[in-house]
Amino acid sequence: MSKKEDKSEHKPGKKEESNSGTKGMTRVINAEFLCSATDIAHYPTEILPAFAFIGRSNVGKSSLINSLVNRRGLAKTSKQPGRTQLVNFFKLTIRNDETGDKTAHLVDLPGYGYAAVGKSIQKNWSNFIFQYFSEHKYQALNFLLHDSRRSVTDKEQWMVDNLENLIVVLTKTDKVKKRDIQERKKEYNQKLYQTSSLKKKGMQDIVELIYQNI
Repeated sequence: MSKKEDKSEHKPGKKEESNSGTKGMTRVINAEFLCSATDIAHYPTEILPAFAFIGRSNVGKSSLINSLVNRRGLAKTSKQPGRTQLVNFFKLTIRNDETGDKTAHLVDLPGYGYAAVGKSIQKNWSNFIFQYFSEHKYQALNFLLHDSRRSVTDKEQWMVDNLENLIVVLTKTDKVKKRDIQERKKEYNQKLYQTSSLKKKGMQDIVELIYQNI
């Protein structure tokens, strides 16, 4: 994609400083959209550790990203699933008052499993996702977002079995009971990070995890 082509799902804007966090905490202070890409040739040229977020359509990925950076509208949300259709790169600056600032790429990958989207588009999404995981050299952590109300599917299990440095994050935990969380723990049989974008639950843990792995 050339710079003249307007295929991006976002438009680059100024860096904005977040007012989240208190002294001694780790928090995102800048979040900036960089580009939307259809293949690895159009990924950002700056070499930074990358933290990818992937999940089923309607898992709440965009809301979680916006909550992480404490900035509404950075990742585009929609009532209609399948909003993210390209590989979207953002640059984050994360600050800890004791150890200083670190920068990283946050990567918003297309969702999967949205039946209303045509097969050709679904195939494109799969190609985008596969190329990122198989060819991008600077992957630090990959976050698999899972709607806490749903059972694990073959796609999630495949990612658990095949992707390195995979962190499973439960979303929408404010909408379920404890027994639902316990069921997801049994299905995944690994540590799960519990989040709620609405309640801003669990966001600090993920920000600190990213910071520690930069």
